This record gives sequence, C-alpha cells and structure tokens, in this order.
Amino acid sequence: MVTFINTGNTCYFNVLMQILIFSRKYPQLETQKNKLQTSWYYIINKLQKLKINTIYNPVLLFRLLKWEQFFKKGKKHDAHEAFLHLIDYIKYNDFKGKEIEFMNTADAPYEKNLRKININSLEISVNHDNLNDCLQEYFKIESISDWKDSKNKKRELQKTTRIYKAPLNLVILLRQTYFSKKRLLYPLKLDINEWYVGKTPIYYYIRSVVIHKYEHFYVYCRNGSKWYLFNDEQSIELNNNNWMQEEAPYMLVYELIQK
Repeated sequence: MVTFINTGNTCYFNVLMQILIFSRKYPQLETQKNKLQTSWYYIINKLQKLKINTIYNPVLLFRLLKWEQFFKKGKKHDAHEAFLHLIDYIKYNDFKGKEIEFMNTADAPYEKNLRKININSLEISVNHDNLNDCLQEYFKIESISDWKDSKNKKRELQKTTRIYKAPLNLVILLRQTYFSKKRLLYPLKLDINEWYVGKTPIYYYIRSVVIHKYEHFYVYCRNGSKWYLFNDEQSIELNNNNWMQEEAPYMLVYELIQK
C-alpha cells in the first residue's frame, strides 16, 4: 500500500489520494475520453499495485493536474474543497449523484415544482451525536415563507429533498466548528432508503474516514476486513476499531453495495 510524501502542507492531498485509491476499481484505460483521464487512471492503477509501504512523491500528480494553479504549495488547504475540485477536473463519475427537490405550496390553490441537482457529496451539519439523526435533519421538510406564486402572491412553500441518483461512492462532509468538534456515531453499513426515491433498495458500506485535527489531515481506510491508518508517509495496520469511538470524523466515504 502506497503512502505519499508531504511536500509542504500537502496532507490534504495525501488524504484525497488514499480515498481514491481505496474506492471502487478504476475503469479500463480504453474507455477514457481524453488524455488527462487516460494519464490519470494509468497512474492510479499503477499506485494501486505498488508494494506495501512504498513511499511515493506526488510531484508527477501535481504536474499532471496543474495543481499549483489552484492550490498554492506550502499553504493550508481543505481536503473536501480539493476533493470537489479533483472530481470535476478529472470528470470522475463514480462520486457523482443527483438530489431532487420537491416544492409544494402548503395550501390551496396548490402549485408544485421540482428540480434535479448534481451532487458530489452531502454536506451535513453535526447537531446530533449520531449520523442517522443528522441525516434526518438534513432531509427534513423545510418551510419557506414569503415565496411568491405564479400570481405574485406571497405563499408558504414546503421543500423536500431526496436522493434521486445514488453515487457509487457516497461522500459525507460533517460540518462543525473546528474548536468544538463532536465525536459522532456512524454505522459501518448505511441504509439511506428512507431518503432515496429509487425503486430498488440500496445500501452503503464504510470505506474511508477522514480526520482533521490540529490543522492536519489523515485518513483511515478499509481493505477487506482490515483497517489502516494513513498519515502522510506513515501507514499502520490496526488491530481494532477503537479509533471510531475516539476520533471526530471530518469526512465519511461509503461504497455502494448490493445489500
């Protein structure tokens, strides 16, 4: 398993690379539509095959992605922001999904509308001690006052958000104050069917957990039944999952499974 050199506050990038390496297998090179994608997937496939504890300098990746045009070297950057940029830059669809918003007037005469929104992650506020309650709050019906209907009359509108297209890899950003982070209970197997409009039930299983502590990023990744800690050039195989109760997560990455 490869680890990455921190070339100057690049822990956020190293975490991102581990997430991608441990996500679903990358498509075959011949299916790519441009040279950037072909080069990117070629490098990632090679990285996935390197020997355990191989230390890799990501300078080639920075050059390929023109990274320093967007994220200045030596400065602190956010792992989630970098993730969103990279997924769009590479046009990597395995992290892309869609939400659908249903909007209805609360009373007669009734008006309704809907819109579909592309998403690369769910950004959840941590106002509870477990992920399920946080998701309940995120997907709850929202009342909007002073909305104007087709006759320019102020009405109350009810908005409901649901997942319309489930991504193969679901990223959940946990928003909370940096200096008062809460530990959060989150399941290994995630059931989102309560908020999913598809006909076939879907489930997710945890793949990676990103930690942001003391302005530094590191990540726990699962390979089969084993968990590993990746902290820049360091990798540790873990004997238990006690860290799940001890660490306050910043990002959760779930992989779609059958059941």
